Amino acid sequence: MNMKQAIAKLSDALQFVKQTYTDKNGVDRVKYWLDGAIDNASIAILEPFAGEDCTIGNLPYILTIRKAGSEYKDSRTGYMKQRKDNSVELIPNTREYIAKDDLLD
Repeated sequence: MNMKQAIAKLSDALQFVKQTYTDKNGVDRVKYWLDGAIDNASIAILEPFAGEDCTIGNLPYILTIRKAGSEYKDSRTGYMKQRKDNSVELIPNTREYIAKDDLLD
């Protein structure tokens, strides 16, 4: 099974939402997130593909999964908190790959 087949197996109650935003460099980008009550069964279907790339409209995206109960740093308070819900996002892959020899020059 590949990532697209896994997404097709998700409940019809779950839908991806498209959001346009401007990144910190002023570049307009699009990300997608899974909307609805994302249960552990849905996470189990997608989890093998976490961190993998997929292509949407000739642009690379990375599947990001954040599980309920995992910790994150609250940007307003600076304190660690636990996530209340599962979340799944397809975020633009803005990684720039370079050869290791270029790092050693």
